[in-house]
Amino acid sequence: MSGSEQWKRSGKRQGKHGRTDVSKNDRWIWDFPLCMTVPTNPSCDNECKGDFTTDSGSIVIRTKDYKDYQSCLWTIKVSPNKKLLFNFDQKAGFDVEYHSKCGYDRIHIFSGSIDGEHKRHARWCGPKDGNKPFDGTGMIKETDGVLPFWDEAYDIGSNQAIIGFDVDQKFVGGGFTLRWNAVPNGEYDIDFNNVYEAHQYLDEALNKQMVQILFAKDKVKSKYQSKISKLLGKSKRAIQNNRAGTGSKKRRCAKPEDETVTPNVVQMIKDVYDASTSTFDQVTGAMVALLDEYLGQCKVASSSWPDKLQKLTNELAQDSCQNGEDCRE
Repeated sequence: MSGSEQWKRSGKRQGKHGRTDVSKNDRWIWDFPLCMTVPTNPSCDNECKGDFTTDSGSIVIRTKDYKDYQSCLWTIKVSPNKKLLFNFDQKAGFDVEYHSKCGYDRIHIFSGSIDGEHKRHARWCGPKDGNKPFDGTGMIKETDGVLPFWDEAYDIGSNQAIIGFDVDQKFVGGGFTLRWNAVPNGEYDIDFNNVYEAHQYLDEALNKQMVQILFAKDKVKSKYQSKISKLLGKSKRAIQNNRAGTGSKKRRCAKPEDETVTPNVVQMIKDVYDASTSTFDQVTGAMVALLDEYLGQCKVASSSWPDKLQKLTNELAQDSCQNGEDCRE
């Protein structure tokens, strides 16, 4: 089925621009962005798409971008400890074909992911009257002169979002600018003051970072993965077996286990957690600081725990491919 056949309309004339009504057979298109439902549709074969991980940004559609049978799809994903706020730029204006259900041209806004759970927050078009967008779902309404998404930012309550823009034909609007900003949601799944949880989180974060580092040979990468894994496995056990302050001579070099992680180290770990994309050095730096705090005075193979990890990661940096170049043989 061609793009034009896919979007044919039938029925009585309706709407601000005198378009024909949406047939019952086309109602399924109202529920989700076309490129989310049928990604192979010809209307999706364009540059009007993207996957964003930045804490702020904007999606801009202008008259030159407003084309017949255009379908766009964008996803946004920031760190788990943040939530996304959205608002349309009033100065840029809003001009998208109106329909009482936003069944012609429409902007879909969902929280969640395409492959996972997702929730609709609005389906915008219009304006119906004045200059403000119109939500065809009826979920977003103006109250006391304030329209969420327009007069104030709207909180979708998630660190992930799906934005779709579907166009039918013949009407060319001025478009829109949709902005997003990520803010802390005030909740953490991890108690960073607890040394065990902090160590476990950074250990997992380092493993994820290792997957992305390139080496000339797989066996070199495996060597470093094994060495780091063994070292952090031992440091975890050393912390868990910490007997400092209990009279045991073995762990008098270690910080007492009942002491919480200091604020500066907690902040380093939170910075890793909050970052949309953290670096290997950033994660390593936080882990070195944590080990220095709890096991800094203890020795492992004649070196302190933090020095041992730092030396290993320095060697890794020298043996890995630099500047993201693919140096595989």
